Amino acid sequence: MFCNSEVEGALQSCPYCSGPLEVKLERRWSVNRGLPSMWRYETMLPRPPRRLTLNEGFTPILRLKDVVIKNETRNPTRTYADRGSSLLASFAKREHYNVFFEPDAGLSLVTYLLRAGCSVSVYVELERVSIHELLAIAAQKVSVLFSKPPSKTEVLRYDNPLMLEGLKTLAYEIYEQVGLSKGIVVPGETGTLAIALARGFETLEELGLISYVPEIVVSALEGRSSVLGHVASRIRGIRICEVSSRDALQAMLELARAGLYVRLLSATAYLTAKRLGSDYLAVLTSSEYREPQRLRVRGDYTPLQRLVLRVLEERCGEWLTAYEVWKLIGGPWSLRGVYKALSSLERKGAVVTGYKALGLRKTRVYAIASST
Repeated sequence: MFCNSEVEGALQSCPYCSGPLEVKLERRWSVNRGLPSMWRYETMLPRPPRRLTLNEGFTPILRLKDVVIKNETRNPTRTYADRGSSLLASFAKREHYNVFFEPDAGLSLVTYLLRAGCSVSVYVELERVSIHELLAIAAQKVSVLFSKPPSKTEVLRYDNPLMLEGLKTLAYEIYEQVGLSKGIVVPGETGTLAIALARGFETLEELGLISYVPEIVVSALEGRSSVLGHVASRIRGIRICEVSSRDALQAMLELARAGLYVRLLSATAYLTAKRLGSDYLAVLTSSEYREPQRLRVRGDYTPLQRLVLRVLEERCGEWLTAYEVWKLIGGPWSLRGVYKALSSLERKGAVVTGYKALGLRKTRVYAIASST
């Protein structure tokens, strides 16, 4: 992608410039509006032998104090990386994969590869550890190795070409949901997401869908943007804005007060967009909260929870919204009470959730868990 060389084979980076690779394919803009996930843009993606999805993507657009926000913390593992992990896992053919741990991408890749039926080993370098993510990975009973992978061991990395193709769907989704902004602000450490966004919008321009490519602004913590400088010099339309740790912490607390719990780095995107003005959209890429594998607990249900379970059991195989469950229950129960009951049942593992698309809105739906 940096030197415009063409290579063949299952490579993870360019053998000439060490830059990221881009999959070459014929792309056609067509949105499957019935799919509430990134797979609504399947005609823009490489075609896998199967589709492995946890309903990643199609995340909401919010507005907070004149800042337009794309909330990627609503993805299955609470990170934008799920987009790339879904596509990569859809192409998974081996029984075992080695994964190089990187914040956000590590837990995401592990989760999707396990769902694909693969076993996974994770290589962790101590300076890259995120405790919350590591605990969540450990809860999934995978092999964790605190060392660099052996020189001849093939390891999946965050900048894998299929990951990048999945990340491009963020650009397609922003275009579908809000049209064109003057610029998009994303937090960055390596610049991989910025590259994917830039190429995603360039693809839309090449297809004649947009008249210009929005500026991609990478927000970084002060003193940690050295790697990003190389990316900005190689990809047009990317610039870097640094934020002090103090200002980032204040932004993180401001977001928390609004019910948005994000990583410190992610908060820099909100603050940078706020400073640049309302023409810039901020991408909140990930949350510090990670949920280890849920335990399924049967029993100790409230009367309303038992009614909810009965309704879902009677409609086994169907997905219902909270409103539909409430209407079927009837009686004195409030809609708010039904929402709380469903949330509690989901935490207990008695109920599973999914999403369906209603226009440009992603609506949560519920079904009985198979083992309850």
